[in-house]
Amino acid sequence: MSYSSWDIVSHMLYWNLEGIITVASAVNDGPSMGGVTNTAPWIVTVAASGIDRAFKSTVQLGSGKNVSGVGISCFNPKQKQYPIINAINAAKDLKSKDDAKFFNSGSLQANKVKLLLKKLEALVLIFSNIWNFDGMSSCCWLAAYVKSFHPNWTPAAIRSAIITTAKPISRRINNEAEFAYGSGQLNPTKALNPGLIYDMDEFGYIQFLCHEGYKGSSLSELVGSPINCSSLLPGLGHDAINYPTIQLSLESKKDIKIGVFRRTVTNKRSFEVVVKVKSIASMEILSGAECWAVRGGASLDWIDTLDNFTSDSNTTYSPKTTMIGAELRNEAQNLGAR
Repeated sequence: MSYSSWDIVSHMLYWNLEGIITVASAVNDGPSMGGVTNTAPWIVTVAASGIDRAFKSTVQLGSGKNVSGVGISCFNPKQKQYPIINAINAAKDLKSKDDAKFFNSGSLQANKVKLLLKKLEALVLIFSNIWNFDGMSSCCWLAAYVKSFHPNWTPAAIRSAIITTAKPISRRINNEAEFAYGSGQLNPTKALNPGLIYDMDEFGYIQFLCHEGYKGSSLSELVGSPINCSSLLPGLGHDAINYPTIQLSLESKKDIKIGVFRRTVTNKRSFEVVVKVKSIASMEILSGAECWAVRGGASLDWIDTLDNFTSDSNTTYSPKTTMIGAELRNEAQNLGAR
């Protein structure tokens, strides 16, 4: 996909790098293959998983015929009969008929329009209150909800929390549907405490774009500054991106392809460190911080378990590490050795 050809996509990358979470509709342009849009990895892409942003209801015409359609009202109307008109017939002129189908601003005759819902979503009226629902805005609310609890998280961290905690939709009907609906349905409660997340910074996005073949002016357009990919450390793995999903495309069913994917996870859950100390001549423990000073020649072992390790750490772990003549610290919730 050419990200640079979509101005809004390049703007969204800039906003993302500035710490602003970007959410966009998948457009649901199906059922053809590859109908999803706004697929850039820095965007939270949202699709409808049910009735495609509309509430369907049945109306009975004067002839007695029942017609099923999309309504903006989900309650019993005060009157029994209302006049019905096709939006095309309310167009200002012949040139605006296509716009009239989508109720675009200025495309309809004012004297024929009594109520207009500009966006393609459900407007539900309950007594005097108006509730505005659609999939994309729901995801915006969830992103803001997670951000309110974790103000220091990056947009990538919040996106990962939303994706990895979503409830998968059943594959019993169609196994291929796994690739059609994305991660699943949103789970606001779990998104607050996702455990392991896949984070990315500005350099990570640049590595990904270099891997995708962007260079020169097309890359500068996206990131807002001149970038020389040949002078940068290349991204690791088949897709050069730290993303929650993994996909490997095959040219045919007989095609054999090997892809190595590299991912770095960051733990966002509370942690506990278990320390095991051998015979040491002298050991100093500082109050208020976990700090062990070891004299030369002595050794200090510490053991981490993957399901309960250091918060906000993305280092590589081994079941057991021995340090000789070193110092182990836990400052600002990070374990390190020196």
